[in-house]
Amino acid sequence: AGRPPPGPTVTSTAAPSTPTSQTHLGLLSGVRLLTNGAFRFLYPFLPVVARDLDLDAADAGLLIAALSFGGMISPALRGRLTGGHEQSRRLAVLSTVITGVAVIGVAVSPVAFVAMGLLIVVGASKPLVDVASISYVSERTDFRRRARATSVMELTWAGSLVIVAPLAGVMAGWWSWRVPFALLGLLVAGSSIALRRRLDLDDVPAERRAARPARWTRIEVQMLVTVALLYAMLEATFSVFGLWLDADHGVSVEALGGLAAGTAMGEMVGASLVLWLGDHLGKHRSALLGLAVCITGLVLLPLAPSLPLAIGAFALALAGSEIAIVSTIPLASEVQPTTRTRFLAAMSAAGSFSRAGVAVVAAMAFAAAGLRANVTISITAAVLTGTLLTITVRQEPRLQEPRRSR
Repeated sequence: AGRPPPGPTVTSTAAPSTPTSQTHLGLLSGVRLLTNGAFRFLYPFLPVVARDLDLDAADAGLLIAALSFGGMISPALRGRLTGGHEQSRRLAVLSTVITGVAVIGVAVSPVAFVAMGLLIVVGASKPLVDVASISYVSERTDFRRRARATSVMELTWAGSLVIVAPLAGVMAGWWSWRVPFALLGLLVAGSSIALRRRLDLDDVPAERRAARPARWTRIEVQMLVTVALLYAMLEATFSVFGLWLDADHGVSVEALGGLAAGTAMGEMVGASLVLWLGDHLGKHRSALLGLAVCITGLVLLPLAPSLPLAIGAFALALAGSEIAIVSTIPLASEVQPTTRTRFLAAMSAAGSFSRAGVAVVAAMAFAAAGLRANVTISITAAVLTGTLLTITVRQEPRLQEPRRSR
């Protein structure tokens, strides 16, 4: 979401940026805006959805955990969907269809058990849309300029809350959370038509199809663990965002969407900064800067004397988290350039495994000790992430780069 034979350092197989990749970047970003909006819908609206499905606060985390649990089987599903070939268009089309249909199913589910089962499907298929889009663009963009290209797509992660959450909040207030969620499912499923018609079908070289090494290298394992920690970092706090606003501040359902969009502006700023920072400061340095900013916001969050200041601190943490994540993605895309899609799928599974465990623990921690417990978990994960990422980059020359690209 691979491994080269022993010998000299393997350089990226990606060609310089081409008109094809630039032309389709907007299409892929639009599709990811919709799929991210469906995937992140539960976070701000978790208390509303949980009450409708007769779940209490401590069990509400099971809904988000279902999404993450599904993500752990993404690599196996990728193989099924593509028939063993790493063809980005086919992977994008089929995973988009599955995601949209499953989202519609959740929207009409009468009980929590059925909804959780369908959320597992969403969690398994939605990350494959990300894997396909990152692989498609990475194959066509030189590593020295890849952070700029991938960060454009990653803007849709924050954009999904900035754009989707306020509209969903209004619709949920008028009717039910099921209405905007079902609409998202329809749009996601329908976007597969545009992907099928507009994206080029990849011709995978025979040497890439034949590359199936038997074991993982140390660098790959370290990067997978780094990604797992990175996604656990803010998940421990962000997964209880809606519960915190509802329990501590009594925020209405309409306001939940607006506040989610406000904090997501921090993510938008963070992803936007990587457009310049990632390739000029360096992807590793940019990631470390993001981790530092995230830790600062997390420290300030429980100390804030009012809701507006707390929202500001949380937005700062989100901005730092997004800088770190978006800067790490192009590094991960170069860990194994010969079988990139395969490794990115494994990376997605590692992040989902981390999120699944953290989502359950986070809800329990919040119910038992409040927001400070969640913040402590997040800060610990941030420190471990920065340490392991630094070790990995220093050990792999392919991931090292000058301060400024030429």
